[in-house]
Amino acid sequence: MEELGVDCELVTLPFPPRVRDKAFLEQNPLGTVPLVVDGETRMSESATISAIALDQAIWSLPPKNRVMARISTGFTKVRRH
Repeated sequence: MEELGVDCELVTLPFPPRVRDKAFLEQNPLGTVPLVVDGETRMSESATISAIALDQAIWSLPPKNRVMARISTGFTKVRRH
């Protein structure tokens, strides 16, 4: 997230007793990490979190740069000519 310039707050929890942290379990009943909270949305799948962070970073770019970013990250099968 930080590398992409996505504004976020990093909260660390002790391991392994995070499952005993009632505040964390209210946010994520599974007790799994990572967890991203965006408004009412809760995500704990790291691949999805990475894809969303990349997408947010790309959409802040001008249109031509968005296309080039997607190509260079392998996000799309479009070839660069």
